[in-house]
Amino acid sequence: MANNPNLEELILLNADLYICGISNIKICQGLKAANLNVIKLTTNIDSYNSKLTLAHWLKELEKHFDISEKSRSIIEYISNIENQIKTATANAKKPTALIIHRIDKDNITSGIFNDYLITASGALNQWGKEQKTSISIEEIFAHNPDIIYISNFTQTTPDDIYSKKQWQSINAIKIKEYTNYQWLHIVLLLLV
Repeated sequence: MANNPNLEELILLNADLYICGISNIKICQGLKAANLNVIKLTTNIDSYNSKLTLAHWLKELEKHFDISEKSRSIIEYISNIENQIKTATANAKKPTALIIHRIDKDNITSGIFNDYLITASGALNQWGKEQKTSISIEEIFAHNPDIIYISNFTQTTPDDIYSKKQWQSINAIKIKEYTNYQWLHIVLLLLV
């Protein structure tokens, strides 16, 4: 649905199940008031931990679909990867990182899951747990990240960032090689 769904149009769909983002309170309440079958989902589980958020979504969906085995397998796989990264980076100096969720000219959005994803990757999130909706190029220069992750929510590629003249002094751009973690400094990161 569009970002501004119309409650009446949703009700007219007469769906077997409505999946409602809990942040859209009026729509969720309206669907419930119409005695429709509604699942309310949130993105903010444990300060936007994407693994726990996914686990919440899957648990809610298990009530309506036969996916419990697949759900367990997905969460177990993510946990195994987290443990591998934690083990591999336990005694290493952690690089600093930035996630680019979206980029429009020099308006950069980091995304709500950035703290979890950066720390789970074995890096340090210089912005802390604060959910930054917009990061200026000046802040990026000041923090000078060692790694820049690019999400799948933007069409921006590593080459796009490498070619930006004003970004050439940032560590992640200057290095352009694998670190002692054997990670590429600018990589594509598919968000869970």
